[in-house]
Amino acid sequence: MCYTFKSLIALAIAVAPCAFPQAGLIGQKSPDGQIRFQAIEELQIEGSHRVRLMPIATQHITPDDAKHFPQKELSQIGTLRTDSNHQLVRVDDSGRPTDLVLPDNFAPKSPVDPAAAQGRLAIQTFQSKKSKTGELIAPEQFFVFVAGAEPDRLALNLVNRSAFFASLDEQLAAMEGFVASFPDSPLKADFRAQLQERIAGGLSAFDNHGPYGDLLLSRRYTELARRAFPEDPALGQLSTQVLTLIRTLEASRIKLQSLAASGEWDLLVDAYLPFEHYQWSFPEIMALRQTALEESAHLHAHRGVLLAERQANTEALQELTRARQRDPDNREIAKELATTSLVASLAEAKGAKPHTLPAGSPQDLSFKRSLHDAERAIQDKDYPKADAALQEARAENKDAPELLVIQARLLAARDRHSEALPLLDAYDRAVSDPAARELGNSARNDILYDMETKRTAFRQQLLRLQHDGDYTKLRATAAQALALDPEDDDFLFYSGATAALFRDSVAKERLDRYLAKSNSLRGDLLTRDRAYRIRALLNSPKPVTPAGTPNWLSGWPVADGIYYCPLSAAFQLPIDGITGYKLKMAFQWDRNRLNAIATTFDDEKGSLNYRSLGGAGDSQGNFFFGYLGTDPQVQVASTHQFDSPIGLPELRVAHDAATPPHLVDEHGLPRLLLRESPQFDAAVLTALEGPLATGIAGNSFFNPFIWDGLHYFSLSYDSQGRLASAREWNADNLVRFTWSGDRLTEIQAFRKESPVPYYQRTISYSGAMIVGESYSLGTKTGQIKYVYSGKVLQQVKVEDGGVHDGKTWTVRMH
Repeated sequence: MCYTFKSLIALAIAVAPCAFPQAGLIGQKSPDGQIRFQAIEELQIEGSHRVRLMPIATQHITPDDAKHFPQKELSQIGTLRTDSNHQLVRVDDSGRPTDLVLPDNFAPKSPVDPAAAQGRLAIQTFQSKKSKTGELIAPEQFFVFVAGAEPDRLALNLVNRSAFFASLDEQLAAMEGFVASFPDSPLKADFRAQLQERIAGGLSAFDNHGPYGDLLLSRRYTELARRAFPEDPALGQLSTQVLTLIRTLEASRIKLQSLAASGEWDLLVDAYLPFEHYQWSFPEIMALRQTALEESAHLHAHRGVLLAERQANTEALQELTRARQRDPDNREIAKELATTSLVASLAEAKGAKPHTLPAGSPQDLSFKRSLHDAERAIQDKDYPKADAALQEARAENKDAPELLVIQARLLAARDRHSEALPLLDAYDRAVSDPAARELGNSARNDILYDMETKRTAFRQQLLRLQHDGDYTKLRATAAQALALDPEDDDFLFYSGATAALFRDSVAKERLDRYLAKSNSLRGDLLTRDRAYRIRALLNSPKPVTPAGTPNWLSGWPVADGIYYCPLSAAFQLPIDGITGYKLKMAFQWDRNRLNAIATTFDDEKGSLNYRSLGGAGDSQGNFFFGYLGTDPQVQVASTHQFDSPIGLPELRVAHDAATPPHLVDEHGLPRLLLRESPQFDAAVLTALEGPLATGIAGNSFFNPFIWDGLHYFSLSYDSQGRLASAREWNADNLVRFTWSGDRLTEIQAFRKESPVPYYQRTISYSGAMIVGESYSLGTKTGQIKYVYSGKVLQQVKVEDGGVHDGKTWTVRMH
């Protein structure tokens, strides 16, 4: 047989025992559960760098079956770990065991039980290619092997895969092992940032009605943080927050349960207030609040009735009023309160001596004529004339009780019903004659009926406006409703919330009154929760604006050396133009503002190629961006030129089935919401509506150099205010962002419910400069290359391998 030189080399490689080094990461687990990692140059199993793989579901093995088990190089096998029986298995990306690992020479002479097929494997690691002998690892101590370069990065990726681990204890041990195993790795800072985000995220989730069990889980991560980073002040502060909150909640639960057992219902209602924000995980404690309000209302009503029977009217009214506050919709309590008020006023009126004019005297006739004129003017809605007539009547007899009735009717006609009712109370305390009291009673009935009719109409209107997202109109209507009845729960909430939204100084006072008033059986707990959140926002310090150059899209100042805005993921440096296949895009700037992108095509082929990108909407490559006044953030974007400068629109949130809730301008175009707005408080709007952050990109993957259309996204942020994810509208596309500090390092895109990204982009840096990006979609790949002149970025080349159009795009910097 004749061998060529190349075939001899191939044969030598094939038979050499260490010709295929299995460089990668090995993890070992001690009997006490500690996990440690180390880099190795080679792994051998039963003296070989190859193994056979038996499907995990195999029920029976014959010698013929064994011949068909595939052989795999350990360098290509992915991830190996031991299962609960200390058997070596291969696991997929979701952590699910797929195959049992068998020796490469596995060849049974007779049928074998799959459970015994592996036997006790000899697992050997080599720290160097020159080593002739390796270190044997017992299967009981073997934890994991991951083939590949950069063992610290392999370990970091592994410890963040929750599905890979048999329990949380095991995952936490692996995380602690990563820190201990790679103390000098720069990735240790990334892990620390991830740990901080995980703990802060746990606090935030619990603050937003998350389950208490998840907060207890966050405590486990704080314990890890204290062990792994004992001198870190930020992690220490977060840990203290978690532990303090848990202690407070446990102490509050014990206190509330003790008060309930003692029947101290009033004390329980008061003690519940600090706990209310965290009540959602504790239905049994929420039930105690309900019971306390019911029992307190019953107790005070019973006391009120007994005091009324003893004619202790003042004390009776106090008790019945307290009962009514606890249970505002209780008709029996309302009836007892009205009856006791009537009896009390009549008792007081018997001692009153109202001033009367001599019957038939000129003063008496003039007084009665003025009252008549005032009544007719009210009927004719001529309120200035009614004021004048009342003034004339007051000049004749300023202490006459009748003036109170007419004045009350005039106030009600002006929709100031709440001011009218106290005047009628004063009238009832001044007259004892049945006919005179009937006059006041008639006026009271008219005013109460009209008040309730208008209150109902206002409530319906407020609900409709909130449902429609018309917050500018909601603000005006809430102010009108509050003038009708300043003590109405709903009106206080809407007026307080909209005042906070538009930064009106009366917001705190109105929200405080709402929270005091709605602490009752009628008060809606979710609405109270929103009020608490908004009230807290009014006391929170405003974020400090960092130094830097405002990003053209978000308007947020971005520091030098940061190439992607942490709020919008928009590229920071200004682009002058982009040349693609038979097209040119010109970027039109006004200082730091990008006003438009104008595209021209060399010929029809260029236009067809551009349209083949399949961008969003009716894009022809022309994009226009509108700013509001001096605000540096883009407000609206369009594929059509704006007819006029952007004005200050009414604040409106669109609620339609086709898109997530979002702000719109007067033409219905989506408004971007990336940070605080000079027009309104974005945090308050989020408390009312839920997340509304909205951004745009020129494509589905936030590639800043390819604009195939306007793609809209609903955005979410991490605890450090950086863009965490973006869900594209009308598309099965969720984009996630990874940051190192404020530097964007990776973008991944996922399909619905898939844990594996279908698109990935990695961004590389050298010192302070961005040097390149690589991206992939399936088997298609692309590169973004940055070309510098000294330290100045001159040009960017996008060499697309089919992810977009498979062409080269050249970017000139401004």
